[in-house]
Amino acid sequence: LFDNSHIPASISTRERQRWWRERGGRFNLWFREAGPADAALYDPDWTPAADDRVWIAMLDDEAAGYVAVTETGLSCLCLLPQFRFRHMGDQLLGQAVVSLRARGIASLTFGVPTGNLPAVAFFSRHGAVPVQMDDIYTVYRLEISVK
Repeated sequence: LFDNSHIPASISTRERQRWWRERGGRFNLWFREAGPADAALYDPDWTPAADDRVWIAMLDDEAAGYVAVTETGLSCLCLLPQFRFRHMGDQLLGQAVVSLRARGIASLTFGVPTGNLPAVAFFSRHGAVPVQMDDIYTVYRLEISVK
């Protein structure tokens, strides 16, 4: 799905567009279930809980990040440093939203370190609104229901 590798460059509309080349050319992620060996990818400040479902975001055959959800919400969303600021985080959030919508979840509540300005900007851009804030964490709510 959405693979245009069979289309020759001479007739590809994508080949005539600069935006995807300027962003690194590759940006479509696919997701696989995390395994025990993937723990090395995780931020040292985060350990998945027993009920977390964790997916590894893959860019071709390279791990680009991970996203974890609980039965009712978002546990963690992280792109590895070399993949940040390339608009790939949208796909990780999308993976979480699709999974949680399937469980009947209408809104997410999650914490973001208050000093993590790129994460604050990312979630705000996607419609998350702050509901509680202190010097350490800002708690956000993101409506994910489909009208």
